[in-house]
Amino acid sequence: MFKYKKYIIVLNLYKLYNNNFRLIGDIMNIVNHFKTITNHKLLVMKYCFKVGLYKQGLLHDLSKYSLVEFSAGIKYYRGYVSPNGVQKTVEGYSAAWLHHKGRNKHHFEYWIDYGINANFFFSQLILN
Repeated sequence: MFKYKKYIIVLNLYKLYNNNFRLIGDIMNIVNHFKTITNHKLLVMKYCFKVGLYKQGLLHDLSKYSLVEFSAGIKYYRGYVSPNGVQKTVEGYSAAWLHHKGRNKHHFEYWIDYGINANFFFSQLILN
């Protein structure tokens, strides 16, 4: 009974943010996207722990569970391609990706500003 209540809560929250609620498909997208990001997180955690990076392993990609990123993951989940890429194709940009890269230091894009030429940036690092 308790598991059933958790799903009802998640579905009710999701209904608030998506007027185009398709019951069966969206439930499967919620479950499958959650499994995908949790599996990724557990694999990263496993290898971080092996090399002693406990804090990084625990905190890695927690933003993927935030409303902005998780709701995009549900809406654009395909199972074989990143939901961020699909959102970018459909909407012209990915709010989920912008949110994610701005909060996770393990992404290259976290460290650069918009409009900076990446090749120039790396060449300056190498030359100096």
